[in-house]
Amino acid sequence: MTGTPCRRHLPTKSTRRGASLRCTSKATRSYSTTSAWRYLKGEKNTPPHDALYFSMSGFGAVRQGPWKLVLPPQGTPQLFNLANDIGELRDLAASESARVKALVEKWNVWHAQMPAPVKPAGKAKSGKSSG
Repeated sequence: MTGTPCRRHLPTKSTRRGASLRCTSKATRSYSTTSAWRYLKGEKNTPPHDALYFSMSGFGAVRQGPWKLVLPPQGTPQLFNLANDIGELRDLAASESARVKALVEKWNVWHAQMPAPVKPAGKAKSGKSSG
């Protein structure tokens, strides 16, 4: 399949069924996807991506290896080594400033290529209910 609007699970479903999938956004950008099928079957055990990215409502995050950088909408970035601190209790941003800078740059590059968010249709603009 080509030019298909993508949901997170579609690449895995299509690979399981023997199809190839290339996704596009409404902004007519085409991007690659990764199927989790070979990982679920145990055929692959290396990480499928160099880094994982997140963005929602002003928050951002990037995970690379054991490192997780959290970008709050206001305030300073926080850095955690999840191999040693799965509960994210020790912020290492001050002692790992070069790593913070590199991860912020990676997130900025990723975020700049993402299409603008689409607001769901049918939502009321005020808090008033109709009816």
